[in-house]
Amino acid sequence: MKTNPVVILTRHDILQLLSETELAALGNAESPGQLEDGDEYLDIENPARGVRRAGATAAYIGNVLPKKAVLQTTWDKILSRLDAPAPPS
Repeated sequence: MKTNPVVILTRHDILQLLSETELAALGNAESPGQLEDGDEYLDIENPARGVRRAGATAAYIGNVLPKKAVLQTTWDKILSRLDAPAPPS
């Protein structure tokens, strides 16, 4: 019986999917202080945690990729490689 190899998405992999415009936006939005309550994001230092939702009291979690900093098509590409469920609505 064959099993599929586990693919680990890294920070480098995520950044490679972003356009120059998105990378510039990310530079301005990498801290939790830029996230509003309910904003979806990925912790790009630990993408295996999946899509997270910011709370009113977001603690420092490392570098984040807010969904609002990238195009929907880019977000979808990242999620398709992530293999982690989105947070409940």
